[in-house]
Amino acid sequence: MKIIIIAWDQNTDKAVIPERVPNVGEWSYNKDTKTKKQYNPQIETLISVKNTASSSVNPEAEKRITSLDWKKERAEEQPSKYSLTDVLAERQAIRDASNKAKLDIEALTTIEEVKAFTW
Repeated sequence: MKIIIIAWDQNTDKAVIPERVPNVGEWSYNKDTKTKKQYNPQIETLISVKNTASSSVNPEAEKRITSLDWKKERAEEQPSKYSLTDVLAERQAIRDASNKAKLDIEALTTIEEVKAFTW
């Protein structure tokens, strides 16, 4: 996976690819206007929003899989009545959906899309 960070150059009013990403609280100096500007740590970037969304997928998948433990236990205790294969397939479907969700999040192109994403 290749991540490209794009910044907006207010001097030229164009998108640019910076040589490096500034640290939170770092100052920049504009030699033409002789002004300093501090980067705002509250600004959400597409990458940070994607990382947050993607990192929430596994805990949610684990929660969904754990909620099926009672079905698995019932199928193990009463194999003549309940199918363990069906329960395991249901759990695998959750794993597959979580893997797809991570890929889907990476494919999104705006912060709004990422924030609205559900799986």
